[in-house]
Amino acid sequence: MLRGVVYFQLENWASALGPKLRSVGQNLFRSGVAMQGAMGHEDYRVPSMRCIPISDSKFPRLLASDWVAPNATVIGDVNLGEGASLWHGAVVRGDQAIIAIGKNSIIQDNVHIGSTAAQAKDYVSIGDNVQVGPNAHLDACTLENFSFVGMGATVNRGSTIESFGVVSAGAVVGA
Repeated sequence: MLRGVVYFQLENWASALGPKLRSVGQNLFRSGVAMQGAMGHEDYRVPSMRCIPISDSKFPRLLASDWVAPNATVIGDVNLGEGASLWHGAVVRGDQAIIAIGKNSIIQDNVHIGSTAAQAKDYVSIGDNVQVGPNAHLDACTLENFSFVGMGATVNRGSTIESFGVVSAGAVVGA
C-alpha cells in the first residue's frame, strides 16, 4: 500500500516537473538567440497542409485514433479506418478517385496513392491490416485484407491484390 502511495507521489512530482523544465529550456533558448543579436534567428514551424478538402462533399474523413505524419498530405475524398497510419511524406490524393483505407493499415514513407487518370468509377480500396512499404505507388487498385506491398512497388490501375497476397519490393503489378 505504502509503495503505491510513493509511486503516485513520484508520478505527480515528475509530471509537474516536466513542463517547468521545458519552460526553463525555452527561456534559455530565447536568451541565447537574443545574445546573438543580428546573427540570431528563431525557427518557426510551418503549418501543416496535411488535410485538404476539395469541396463540401470531398474532404478527408479521419478518426481520432488515426495517425497522420505532420508532412503527409491527404487531399479530397479519403476515408481512414480506425487505427490507420500515414507516415512521413505520404500523399493520398482523393481528388480524382475515392480512397478508402481500412482499420490498422499502415501506409509508410513517401507512398503515393491516387488515380493518374480521371475516370468516373475510379477508387482505391485498401482493406484492414494492410501494409504498404515506403516509396510504393498505388493507382486506382484494390488491396484486400492482410495484403502486403513491398517498398518501391507499383500497383497499377484495375489490379487486385488478394488477401494475404505479397507484392515484392520493386515489383510492378499490371491490371
